[in-house]
Amino acid sequence: MSKPSITDNTEQPAPPSKATSRHWLHYSFIVVMIINFTAYILPRLLTKTASSIPDPGSITTFQLFAMLFVAPIILWATLLPLAIFVDPQVKLSEKFALTNHHLPHLLIALTAGIIFYIICSIINLISQAVMTALHITLPEPLLPQLAAQCSNSNFIMLSFAVIVVAPITEELIFRRIIFSWIKQYLSTWQAIIITSALFAAVHDTMAMFAALFLLAIGFQLLYIRCRSLLPSIVMHACFNSITIILLLLIRLAIIPETGAA
Repeated sequence: MSKPSITDNTEQPAPPSKATSRHWLHYSFIVVMIINFTAYILPRLLTKTASSIPDPGSITTFQLFAMLFVAPIILWATLLPLAIFVDPQVKLSEKFALTNHHLPHLLIALTAGIIFYIICSIINLISQAVMTALHITLPEPLLPQLAAQCSNSNFIMLSFAVIVVAPITEELIFRRIIFSWIKQYLSTWQAIIITSALFAAVHDTMAMFAALFLLAIGFQLLYIRCRSLLPSIVMHACFNSITIILLLLIRLAIIPETGAA
């Protein structure tokens, strides 16, 4: 039994009938683009600054909940009916690419999450050194600021969003929907590059763009290799869990702030 390769002829994690699933994929791609534009791009175009982001030290539970969960709730409330009623002959598990997972794949995903965290940390250090040498100053990522200054209850909510909600939602958006849609019109590697660039850009952290871009490629290759979305979700959750653990240790003053990636 030959292993799948990363070529234009690579079989993608898709339902048996690509013709019937294409309708759902088309509509879901439109929904994802509209929600991302409304929730992330439009506010930045209107403000052109980060002034709309509350001060991390004074953010309320309601504000944090809105920042973390409103867009995912709207997304899932829209995608689930689409998945149920568009091409109903195709199972939901097949539409969401959750049918072809095995225990070895999940173990590989956990290992990859740890390895990529180390690699991305090194890339971030190099990026910071280059920007310092070029006298370029970029805004600090919001997550470490929130984790350091928010209340304990808000930290728990933040951790749940980062470890559970973000991996599931982002992998569905980028790996299953955007990548699969672009792959219909471009080569596999072109789709990987475009999807990974979008993933890095949407996180709005230019200081970490290179690391996020590489990380997204890792998620994408795992998705293609395993032909299932679950391993990439597990890898994503593992990566984010390490970040939250380090932020918690910083919050408890167990390690210095420079110890986090």
